[in-house]
Amino acid sequence: MYRYCSTGLSVVAAVVALLGASTQALAQSNTSITGVVTDSVTGLPIADAVVRIVGSTESAETETNGSFALRSVPVGPVHLRVTRVGYRDCGPLTVDIVEGFTRRLNIALTRLPVRMPDQTIEHRKRMTLDEVTIRRYTRDEIVNAGHRTVGEALAAIPGVNVYGTAESPGGTRVSVGGERPHRVAVLFDGLPLAGGTDGAVDLDAIPLSAVAEIAVTPGAQSSTAGDAAIGGVVDIRTGAAMSSGGEATLRAGQHDHYNAALSGAVRLDPVTANIALEHTERGGHFDYPSGESNTERNGTGEDKWRAFLAVTPQSSSSLRLSGFYYGSEIGLPGALEQTTPNATNESSHLRIQGTWDRGAYHRSDIGAGVWYEESTEHFVSPVRMRADSELRERFIGGRTYVAHRLIGFDARVEIEGRERRLAGTDNLRPHLSFGVHDRTEFSLRSRLDRTVPIGSHVLSGTIAGTIDGDDVSSPSYVPRVDMGWSMPFGVHVRAGWGESFRRPLLTSLFWKADAYAVGNPDLKPERADEWEVGFGYRHDWLNIDTRYFERDVQNIIVWQRSTVTGQYKPLNIDRSQVIGREDHIGVRLFNDAIVLDYAHVYNGAYDHSGDVNYDSQTLILTPRHTHDASLSLRYDRWRLRTSGRWVSLRYIRRQNTPEKSLAPYRVFDARLRYTARKQSPTISIALEFDNLANEYYELLERYPAPGRQWSVTTSIAF
Repeated sequence: MYRYCSTGLSVVAAVVALLGASTQALAQSNTSITGVVTDSVTGLPIADAVVRIVGSTESAETETNGSFALRSVPVGPVHLRVTRVGYRDCGPLTVDIVEGFTRRLNIALTRLPVRMPDQTIEHRKRMTLDEVTIRRYTRDEIVNAGHRTVGEALAAIPGVNVYGTAESPGGTRVSVGGERPHRVAVLFDGLPLAGGTDGAVDLDAIPLSAVAEIAVTPGAQSSTAGDAAIGGVVDIRTGAAMSSGGEATLRAGQHDHYNAALSGAVRLDPVTANIALEHTERGGHFDYPSGESNTERNGTGEDKWRAFLAVTPQSSSSLRLSGFYYGSEIGLPGALEQTTPNATNESSHLRIQGTWDRGAYHRSDIGAGVWYEESTEHFVSPVRMRADSELRERFIGGRTYVAHRLIGFDARVEIEGRERRLAGTDNLRPHLSFGVHDRTEFSLRSRLDRTVPIGSHVLSGTIAGTIDGDDVSSPSYVPRVDMGWSMPFGVHVRAGWGESFRRPLLTSLFWKADAYAVGNPDLKPERADEWEVGFGYRHDWLNIDTRYFERDVQNIIVWQRSTVTGQYKPLNIDRSQVIGREDHIGVRLFNDAIVLDYAHVYNGAYDHSGDVNYDSQTLILTPRHTHDASLSLRYDRWRLRTSGRWVSLRYIRRQNTPEKSLAPYRVFDARLRYTARKQSPTISIALEFDNLANEYYELLERYPAPGRQWSVTTSIAF
C-alpha cells in the first residue's frame, strides 16, 4: 500500500516487528530495508531519491524504477528520511527492524509546485535521460496559467501545436514537433486512445479538471507507444489529480457562452473516488473577423457534457478503475455550412479502463491494463443537400508487462493486443453506407535502460524495440536507441535514433465511394526513420533547450483529387523528408514573479516522391515556422498572463500554389486573475480575452477560428 510520506507495511510484518522488538538487538546484522519510491500524484517511480538512516552515514539512492536497498541495518527502531530535489522531504519514518527479516517499504513523495522538469529552474548537478527528454506540464502550472481545455494546456508546452477548434472536423488535435496530429500517439494514463475517423484524437473529450499531468515525448516513439507515434507521444495522466478537497468553476462570456465545472475527491470506505463534471453551452450565432465574407454565422451553437470518474480502493493504490464520457451537439460552420445550412453533429465518446501494478517485488515489477472505448458521430442536415449519417467506432485492448532489475540494467517486456471496429450507416442512401470493418492488432515491446553516475556526471542509455502486427499485414519491427550525458551546472546533451510506423486508417482503406471521395484498399503503412540531437542548459533562473531532427518518411498518405473522376482518394507518396529544429528559452525571476517563455519550431517538410509535378514541394498543412511566447507577472493577489503565437503559411494542395494555402496568422490572448481569498476556501476571479487583435485566420481550410471573445471566470477551491 502506498501512503503519502509514510511507509506501507503489511499486518504480518507489523506483528513480526512487534515480536522482534523485544530482543532489542542493537548490533549490525543481516537485516535490510528495500522498497520503492513513487510520485504521490502519478504513481510513477522516482529516480535519484536519497533514503537515509537518521543519525548515521548509511544511505541509498533509488534507481530509475524507484527501487532502493539499505543493507546491514541495525536491529530495533530505525528512523528514515527520504529526500529528492523537486519533492517535499519525507520523514522521519520509524521502522522496527527484526533480526533475520527484510523490511519492504512503499513510499510516496509529494511534488513541490515547480515547473515541468524540462524547464526546471532548480540548479541540478545530475539529470536522467527521461528528465531532459520528456516535457511535463503539472496540474499546478495548468491552474496558474488559467487554461480552460486540454488543447489549451498542450499548446503551452514548447514544441507543441494544436490544430482545429471545437467546431472543425475532428475537434481539437495535437501536433508535436510540427508533425501532423494523426502521426502523434495520444495516451490516457499510459494506455492508447482511439484515433477517430482521421486518426487524430479529439482532445475536447477529456475534462481538464481531471488532468494531473501532461507528459510529451517528441520524436519517433513507436518502439514504446506503438502505431501512430511517428512524431511523438502525448500522455494525459489523471493520477490522483484531486487527492483532497474540490473546486467549482463558473465561466460566462460573449455569445451567450458559459461553462460550469465541478471536481473533487469523495472518500467512501473502502474506496476513494475522483470526480469531474463539466457542462458547456454557447449561443446559436457567432461573430467572425472581417476577413470572412460571412461575418456572422447562425446555427453554430454548442452543448457539451464531460464527465470523469476514477475509483481506487483505499487498501491498495495498485488497482485503479477510471474513465470518461463526452457528449456534444455542435452546429457546423465553415465549408459544410455553405451546402448544408443548419446542419448539426451529435457525438458521444465513452472510455473505461482498469490498471493494476503489483509494484516492486523481488526487484521485479508486474502489471496489466485493459480498456474499452466507443464513440459515435451523427451528422444531420435537414435542408438542401440533405444528410443523415452515423459513424461508430469501437476500440478494445489489453496489456501486461514485466519489469526487472538485471545486472545494473532496467529491463521491461510487455505484450499488448487491440481490436478495432469501424461501422458507418447512411440513413438516407443505404447503398452508400460505409459498412463494418474490423482489424486485430498486437505488439510485443522490450526496453533496456541503464543510468551510470560518474562523479557529478550521469550517463544514460536506452535500447527499445517493438514487433507490431495485425491480421492483414506482416509484422513491423521498430527499434529505438537514446543516449544522454548530464554534466555539472545543469548542462546536458542527448542523441537518439529510431524508426516508427503508422497503419492506414480503416476510413482511408474503405471509405464509401460517392461523388466526392473513395477509399483505397491498396494503401501501404507509413514508415519513418529519424535521428535527433539535443542540447540544454538549466540554471536557477534560466533554461535553454534546443533539439534538431531529421526524419525520412516512406509511403506517407495524402488525399489527392483525381483529374479524371474529380474524387478525392488517399495515395502513398514514395518518400518525403522533414528537417526540423525546436528552440526554447525560459526565464524565471524574483521567485516566479516574472516568467518569460519563448519557443520556436522550424519544419522543412518536403515531397521527394520524384513526381515532376510535386517533387521538392512543401508537404501540405505543415508551417515552416511557429513562434510561441508568453509572459506571466505576479504581484501580491494579482496574476497577469499574456501569450502570443505566430504561424507561417501552410499549403493545402501538393502543388503549393499561393491561392491554395492558409495565410500566416498572429493571435494574442490575455488573462488577468485576482485571488480574493487565499485561505480555504480559496476564491479567485479572472477576466480573459481571446484573439485580442480580432484577426481572421484558419486552422483548417474554410473553417475559420472565432474572432475576439471575452469571458469572466469565478472559481472556489475548498
